[in-house]
Amino acid sequence: VRDMAAYLSQISGVDGGIGNNTKGVNVFSGESDYVVVVIDSAKYPESAEHIKSAINQGQPAILTLNRPMADENRKMSLAGIPERSYADRDEYPPASFSEGGEGAHVAYINSSDNRGSGSSFRWQLKGIPDGTRVRFRVI
Repeated sequence: VRDMAAYLSQISGVDGGIGNNTKGVNVFSGESDYVVVVIDSAKYPESAEHIKSAINQGQPAILTLNRPMADENRKMSLAGIPERSYADRDEYPPASFSEGGEGAHVAYINSSDNRGSGSSFRWQLKGIPDGTRVRFRVI
């Protein structure tokens, strides 16, 4: 399954190798247009589990990219949740999406897992404009 997902990611452009334009991005036509971001549960198991858990608890599966709101959303989503020396506070929806901020689901996860998955999804969204709808696909 992982090999097939990697192959499909490569041929559809969701691997982030699209540079600074959106040609080749895996966007579906119709009412459900969105870009797919792949989160590999073998590389980022805690991030993957947090995404699945948050969606199962009612958080939205389709998000709207909104990078300018990231700092404000992060402040709102993490307000009142203490920092821990052994883990990062991971929020879903991530702060860089319109749906992030107040009411986001927050979990403590391993710092390297959190920062690795965050780097991965930012890289996959390189060149994708704000306002684009995004779906995280956990493999």
